[in-house]
Amino acid sequence: FMNAGPKIKVYKDGEEILTRVAEPVKPEEFNTEHLAQVISDLKQIVTELGAVGFAAPQIGHSKRVMMIG
Repeated sequence: FMNAGPKIKVYKDGEEILTRVAEPVKPEEFNTEHLAQVISDLKQIVTELGAVGFAAPQIGHSKRVMMIG
Protein backbone atom coordinates (compact mmCIF):
# COMPACT_ATOMS: atom_id res chain seq x y z
CA PHE A 1 0.00 0.00 0.00
CA MET A 2 1.20 3.48 -0.80
CA ASN A 3 -0.45 4.94 2.29
CA ALA A 4 1.72 5.38 5.38
CA GLY A 5 -1.14 4.21 7.62
CA PRO A 6 -1.64 0.72 8.96
CA LYS A 7 -1.76 -2.05 6.36
CA ILE A 8 -5.18 -3.63 5.96
CA LYS A 9 -5.12 -7.43 5.78
CA VAL A 10 -7.15 -8.82 2.89
CA TYR A 11 -8.60 -12.29 3.48
CA LYS A 12 -8.57 -14.65 0.49
CA ASP A 13 -11.01 -17.29 -0.75
CA GLY A 14 -11.05 -20.29 1.56
CA GLU A 15 -10.11 -18.45 4.74
CA GLU A 16 -12.42 -19.20 7.66
CA ILE A 17 -13.91 -15.70 8.06
CA LEU A 18 -15.16 -15.86 4.48
CA THR A 19 -17.00 -19.14 5.11
CA ARG A 20 -19.23 -17.65 7.86
CA VAL A 21 -22.53 -15.88 7.31
CA ALA A 22 -21.82 -12.23 8.11
CA GLU A 23 -23.80 -10.66 10.95
CA PRO A 24 -26.19 -7.79 10.25
CA VAL A 25 -25.21 -4.39 11.61
CA LYS A 26 -27.25 -3.79 14.75
CA PRO A 27 -28.95 -0.40 15.24
CA GLU A 28 -26.74 0.34 18.26
CA GLU A 29 -23.64 -0.08 16.07
CA PHE A 30 -24.58 2.84 13.82
CA ASN A 31 -22.63 6.03 14.52
CA THR A 32 -19.92 4.14 16.41
CA GLU A 33 -16.22 4.67 15.91
CA HIS A 34 -15.76 0.97 15.11
CA LEU A 35 -18.28 0.97 12.23
CA ALA A 36 -16.85 4.25 10.93
CA GLN A 37 -13.38 2.63 10.90
CA VAL A 38 -14.66 -0.43 9.01
CA ILE A 39 -16.22 1.86 6.40
CA SER A 40 -13.04 3.94 6.18
CA ASP A 41 -10.94 0.79 5.73
CA LEU A 42 -13.27 -0.46 2.99
CA LYS A 43 -13.05 2.88 1.18
CA GLN A 44 -9.25 2.82 1.46
CA ILE A 45 -8.91 -0.72 0.13
CA VAL A 46 -11.33 -0.13 -2.78
CA THR A 47 -9.41 3.02 -3.72
CA GLU A 48 -5.92 1.56 -3.34
CA LEU A 49 -6.65 -1.68 -5.16
CA GLY A 50 -8.90 -0.12 -7.77
CA ALA A 51 -11.52 -2.70 -6.81
CA VAL A 52 -15.12 -2.55 -7.96
CA GLY A 53 -16.25 -3.47 -4.47
CA PHE A 54 -15.21 -5.02 -1.19
CA ALA A 55 -17.12 -6.51 1.75
CA ALA A 56 -16.27 -6.19 5.43
CA PRO A 57 -15.48 -9.92 5.86
CA GLN A 58 -12.73 -9.55 3.25
CA ILE A 59 -10.90 -7.28 5.68
CA GLY A 60 -11.67 -9.30 8.81
CA HIS A 61 -15.03 -7.94 10.00
CA SER A 62 -17.89 -10.44 9.85
CA LYS A 63 -20.55 -7.77 9.27
CA ARG A 64 -22.94 -7.15 6.37
CA VAL A 65 -21.21 -4.02 5.14
CA MET A 66 -19.84 -3.44 1.67
CA MET A 67 -18.30 -0.64 -0.36
CA ILE A 68 -18.91 -0.29 -4.09
CA GLY A 69 -16.44 1.89 -5.97
